[in-house]
This record gives sequence, C-alpha cells and structure tokens, in this order.
Amino acid sequence: MTIQEMHDSVMQGVDKINAQVADTLLSNEIDRELNKAIQRFVNTRFQQNNRYGQGFEESQKRRDDLRSLVTETVYNTDFKEEVRGSTHPNGALYADSFSLPNDYMYMIHSMAGIQRMNDCSKIPYILEDQDSIYYFVIPVSDFLANGGTNWIDSLWIVPGNQFELNWGNEGFGMTNIWTNEDYQGVSYNNNEQEIIDSVLDTGFGMGPGSVTFYENFIGPTPGFGIITSINNLVFPGSIVIAFTNTLLANSLGVENVNADPSLGDVPTLVGRYNNENVVSTPIQYQQDLGLKRIPSTKDFIRESYACRMVQHDDVFTMSSDPFNKTKYSSPLTVMRGNIIDIYSDDEYITEKLRLTYLRKPATVSQYLNAGCDLPEHTHQEIVTLAVSSILEAISDPRYQTHQMEMGNME
Repeated sequence: MTIQEMHDSVMQGVDKINAQVADTLLSNEIDRELNKAIQRFVNTRFQQNNRYGQGFEESQKRRDDLRSLVTETVYNTDFKEEVRGSTHPNGALYADSFSLPNDYMYMIHSMAGIQRMNDCSKIPYILEDQDSIYYFVIPVSDFLANGGTNWIDSLWIVPGNQFELNWGNEGFGMTNIWTNEDYQGVSYNNNEQEIIDSVLDTGFGMGPGSVTFYENFIGPTPGFGIITSINNLVFPGSIVIAFTNTLLANSLGVENVNADPSLGDVPTLVGRYNNENVVSTPIQYQQDLGLKRIPSTKDFIRESYACRMVQHDDVFTMSSDPFNKTKYSSPLTVMRGNIIDIYSDDEYITEKLRLTYLRKPATVSQYLNAGCDLPEHTHQEIVTLAVSSILEAISDPRYQTHQMEMGNME
C-alpha cells in the first residue's frame, strides 16, 4: 500500500457508516498510530509474545514478515584497551570495539573476522592510527535551484568560502566533479532517483580513497575500500562524498587537509545553476577514529567465526577459565550502549565484525510521502493494529470485536 492508501484504510476502519467519526482524525495523528502499529508489529514478530509463541525465523511467516528489515554490514574494529598484559597469570586480554549502525534495532547474528598465526603461536602487532575521513554532505533537497523547481547543473570543489568573489579567477583551484548532463531544466520531483544515480555513478574519477553513497537507511552502506569507520556518518536523504587526506592532497590539490580554518582555506562544495552559485557546504572532518592493532608480520591467516555473547560480569571469570576463555574460534563479546566489545588474547587479533541485524523500520509520513517499508503483505495487518489502537483510545464499543478479529489475523 502507498501511504495514502494506508491512511484511507485506517479512516475506513475507524469510521462508522455515515457517522464520519474518522473526519476528526488529523493526518499526523494517523501517522503516529501507524508508526506505533509498525513498531508493535515488529516487536511481536521478532519476539515470542504473539498468538503462536513464535519468534523471528521460527516459521516462514515470521521470516517473510520482517525480511525487508534484515540487514548485514561489515566494519573494522577499533582498539579499545589492553585489559591484561602478557605477564598476567591468566594471559593477555585485549578489547576491541565495534560501533553499532545508527539504524540498528535488534541483533540477529554477529561474526568476527580474525587474524592469527597458522601455528596458533602469539601474533605480533603494532598500533596504528586509522585513516581520517573528510566528507561533504549534500541533502538531495539542496540539488534544487531556480526557486526549488529545477535541478542544479554542476558540483564543484573550491578552496575557501570566498568563491563568489574569486569564481573564474585563473589559478583559483576549482575542480568540477559532476555535471548534470541529462536532467537540466527538469522540474522537481521528476527524475529524483536518476539524479541520485547520476552522482553515485560518476565516481568523480578519483579511484581508491573516495566513496560516494546515498544514505537512506534502506540497506547497509556500500563497500568503501580503504575508508573505514564511515558508519558513524548518518545523514538520511543525503548524498555523502568522503575522501582520505591523501586523495584530497594529491588528486584535488587541497592543501588544508585538516579542515581547520586557522591553517588556510577550507574546501567547499558548491552547486551551480545557470552559471550562478546556488548552494554550498564546507568539508567536514572526522579525526578521532581511534587506533587499530595491525599484525607486524605477513605470515598470518584470516578466518571468520561466530561471536559468543556473554554477560558483563562473566567476562573476566570466563577469560580466566581455560575451558571458557575467549579464543579465535569463539570470541567473547558484550554490548554497552551503542558499542560491541570483542575480547581477544595474544593468539589472534579481531580485525572486523560482520553484523546481521534487524534495522529500524522507516517512519511513515503522509506529508513527506514516506510509506511503510515492510513487505506488502504486512500492510493490512499494520492498518488493523492502528485501527484497534484508535478504537481503544476513543472508547468505541467495537474495540472488543475488533480485538477478536485481530486475533485471527495471523
């Protein structure tokens, strides 16, 4: 169903014949009830608090109900601390951290990518800083020009913020990274996806060290080569263009790679329409990405194993037990806030974590024309849940009957 069809179905479900009860419901009230129903639907299907006592993946119906929310992502870990040194009676213990994606809701499965010596001896390592990330964020709405009716013509990277005065000066250092060749003069919101695809497909000819992606929470951020920890960037509805400092300096000729105004001109991304600058955004800088353990030998192998999630107060007891301690084939992990900590000993290094999880469902909004992103067959069930909630709120006598009908819905 489209968002308008879901609204109409809710109003028809609440309304009595010729009573026009639903006329008093505002669109934002229906949106709120639909979003509550979506969250309730996801919770009851993922857990076992439903009629059949079946959780996620315990039946094909449950798998199909939530399949559009199942997401997989792989990110590098950051070195957190050395918990115990190698001289400790129970051996060395290290902790690495993994930041949960911002659309994370429920974990399904986690797997650690580890590095170890082939003979299971201690693996030597060094600590290195991870690459800094520099990025431009362009909301798709900023691609509109000419009073919000047409798409912009081109994107440029220019030094400093005085580009209005310096534009066209020889040696000013302007770099054209995208030209709207196919959709100039096309009115909004026609061809919106084509505009996004055009920017993403360009790649700017920069090769390794840059990545461009559209953040919409529909799926995991695509692979981005040598750029790491970009999962911390969250800008729904925006195109993100990210670079390493080496690429900025060598390929784009940007001298101020620290994005610090005190060190000189900070690069700016400028959008133009009909030879006029209509939108601009300065480069942003993500500096503190933490350290990472890197093997100091090339004689190692990579493998992947399922993580073993345990309680916080059991970590140190288990790590001292030779039968339950963390090992490369079963790394101990715990969760704290938006972080997963993975514990390792001196026989292996946790390089990355592959996380399969249930992401947050999209928020429906009639005003934004944002519909439900759950599978089509679930939409009527969600409408039924929303109608039931509204009938209860207005103390309608049909609520009990509606509840009985809803019990047969699955």
